[in-house]
Amino acid sequence: MKVCIITPIFPPDIGGPATYTYELVKRLKNYKIFIITLTESPIIIDNEVISIKSTINTPIIKSLIKFIKLFSWLVVRRNQYDIAYIQTPDPFGFAALLVLKLLGKPTILKFVGDIAWEFAYNTRRTERFLDDFLHKPDGGIPVKLLMFLQKVVFKKVDVIITPSRYLKNILTAFYNVEPAKIEVIYNAVEFVELKNNKINKKNSIKLICTIGRLIPSKGIDKIIEIMPRILRKYPESKLLIIGDGPDKKRLKDIAEKKGVDNHVVFLGKLKHKDVIKILKSSNLFVLNSKYEGLPHTVIEAMTLKVPVVATAVGGTVEVARNFETGLLVKPYDTKDLVGKIIYALDNEKDMRKIARRAHKMIKHNFSWEYNLKKLENVLNRVTR
Repeated sequence: MKVCIITPIFPPDIGGPATYTYELVKRLKNYKIFIITLTESPIIIDNEVISIKSTINTPIIKSLIKFIKLFSWLVVRRNQYDIAYIQTPDPFGFAALLVLKLLGKPTILKFVGDIAWEFAYNTRRTERFLDDFLHKPDGGIPVKLLMFLQKVVFKKVDVIITPSRYLKNILTAFYNVEPAKIEVIYNAVEFVELKNNKINKKNSIKLICTIGRLIPSKGIDKIIEIMPRILRKYPESKLLIIGDGPDKKRLKDIAEKKGVDNHVVFLGKLKHKDVIKILKSSNLFVLNSKYEGLPHTVIEAMTLKVPVVATAVGGTVEVARNFETGLLVKPYDTKDLVGKIIYALDNEKDMRKIARRAHKMIKHNFSWEYNLKKLENVLNRVTR
């Protein structure tokens, strides 16, 4: 089978679609694959990766040129793929779908999050959680347009794959998608066996790691704001922030204002192997997101037996069960966030037990072998 994967980002860019696509194509050995992406300098892999670029910086013209190039590639290469796997229902995915439908190609969509809500939240057009937002969307015309584009994509694609039951419920409840059209296939992770490379030798040094794009919905600002309270008990602690994004300057300003800039380390974008090393070396992984479809970072921390503290939102609760496989924090509850982090740092023995249970659960439900078979079944069914 020949598969065209359409993704907005690809390594070295970081983010769910980039990581997922890269790991997926390494394992689809019996398929001929080529990838179309907006990443301007994608890493070189065995499969062909086509980068959609534009040298013009005017936003509208730049987007138009990219769409034209996307159309051209899909039409010119139409005999080189049997099915298209679109990684997002954003305008890039919508544009691809228009051409694919004209060509009569089967299409699968990966839905990992509501782009209309993410846009509204990260541009501060709304302060509400996804479920509340979808009951009565706010944010003006741009948000309504994104919701319209999503609805069209959901209606026209053959199958929608979600990485959590939570996201399936979002699609059926708010977008009226038929449940039979949706397949829940978890984001698989690779289990890396590393030697114990803990870098903190002194018990007073606690390394707290968080990973994600530096945008408001990730809630990293609140983790920085509570660092003074953590430092009162563990004065040599460090908050390690992996990732980059438009909120970086604001987050650095918060750290300086709170007087914790010497304890907050912005590591920026890192290679995956370096992310793994730092995560493995940490005492605790914290995810303070306002929303998650199913957080890959939490799953990855669990594969490394790193204890997890995460907000009880979206698909996170499908992997992090409170005091069983992780510690859950009430959204927007700073007191609870502080309390759970301090508890985790104070009770290392209990947290190791929780981390072992999480590892066992992840190994059973999130292996590539198990979830790749489910995806291959969908590919085969759609192309019959």
